[in-house]
Order: sequence, then C-alpha cells, then structure tokens
Amino acid sequence: ALKYVYGDAANPETGWINLDRIWAEINDPRTRESVARRFYLNQRVRPPPAWLKYEEWMKCRRLRLKLNNGEKIAVGFKGTVSTKCAAFVGCRLTDGALFNLGIWEKPQGDAGDSWEANWDEIDSRAYNILRNYDVQKMLCDPVSRRDVISQWYTDAGKNDAGKPTVEEFWFTNRGKFARIVEQFEEQVKAKRVVWENQDICRHVLNAHTEEVPGGQIIRQDTAHSDRFIAMAQAALLAVEAASLAIRDGALAENDSYIFTF
Repeated sequence: ALKYVYGDAANPETGWINLDRIWAEINDPRTRESVARRFYLNQRVRPPPAWLKYEEWMKCRRLRLKLNNGEKIAVGFKGTVSTKCAAFVGCRLTDGALFNLGIWEKPQGDAGDSWEANWDEIDSRAYNILRNYDVQKMLCDPVSRRDVISQWYTDAGKNDAGKPTVEEFWFTNRGKFARIVEQFEEQVKAKRVVWENQDICRHVLNAHTEEVPGGQIIRQDTAHSDRFIAMAQAALLAVEAASLAIRDGALAENDSYIFTF
C-alpha cells in the first residue's frame, strides 16, 4: 500500500521517501490509526470521537481506595466561570490512585437555569486540601478565577523541592494540552493510574477527542452539552502534577511506590 501511495517518490534509487521510516511511524503505538491513514496513506478518515476505550479504562478500576490525611498527593483543578462544572482531583504519588476531592456540577433541567458554581465553597475546599494532605503540586486552569488561584499560589508556598506548590496550566495552550492527554493515555494503558469514584469515571467516559497540531485534546461532545468533563480535565492536571512532583524528588528513596513516568 505504501509503495502504491508514494509511487516514484519511494523508488530506492531515485526517490526521496524512506518507506521503512514511515512504516515504523505507522506501527508506533503512539500513532493513532486515523492519523496514520490520513497522513501516510492519504485517506479521508474521521478520528474516533470517544476518548478512552471503555474496556481499557475499566481495567484501571480498583475497589476500596482510600486517601488518608497527610498522604503525598498532587492535585488538578478545573474551574468554571459560572454555569458548567468545577472539580478537584487528587493523584496519590505512590500508586497513581485518583480521588474526587470536590465537584460542583450544574444540575440538569430547571434547577440548572440559575445555577452558578459556588466559589466560596471552591476556595474553602482548596485550603482544606492543602491543609489535610501533603500536596506536592497543584496545577490549576486559571481561565475561570485567576484572582482566587493567585491567592492559593501565595498562601501554599513552596513544596519539598523548593518550588511553588500551586501553578497555572492553561488549557488554551493546545500543544501542552495534547501532551498531557497523551501522557494520561499511556498511564491508563500501563495501568499506572487507578480509580474508584464514579464521577471521575463518568466524566472520563463523557470526553470526546479533537485533533490539533501535535496530537489530540479532549472536549465535550458539543459546546452546550451537559455531559461535563471537568473531572477528566482535572485528572489530566493531577497526573501531570504528580509527574512534575516525582521528577522533582517528592518521593524519598525509602518510599514504596509503583507510580512512574
């Protein structure tokens, strides 16, 4: 098929296309079928809309997960300006377990007409998380309330590595967004993240994909959908925060852990 597509360009003597390299890129586990068929075989293909494969995601489910006060965690926060959903997700550094640390979700039907995320509650929850757990890194999407998140940055201070505990992560940077999506997918395939909470599961399975330069990002099925994905986005941030914390040495040599990057 490749010889047919590239024709004379792949001629070993006169061509300039390296078919062995292209074949290796097609077979790279990180190359999606839709991408390979479109870019290398010149086929018109729609990428699959659903994000993670249901069976693969469910293999990461673990029962009776419990997060204890004082445990080392990383946190992801996805906020909302007003009428969608806000969420905190924690990622335990030793095993990649994901925990629902707070969700504010617009109700369906008439109850949601005048609903707004309660930022007083969100702010209070952030400080409870910082107070009750050994938070080594918290990544926050600042598009919602940068003033509040800036105060978290100031009050949380430095982590064990001497770096800011709270940092911003802009989902509007699609290159970085695509990178953490790919990272999360790799951790799921390797079963290095585990979960039990149904809200996390629901939001992950709600997520659809959109191809962008450098990979793919996740999105809702439609712009005005009430199938929210904030916990999926917060989980992306939590796993990225965990990777940063571990690389900075948040886990001591005598810590027992299996969560690696």
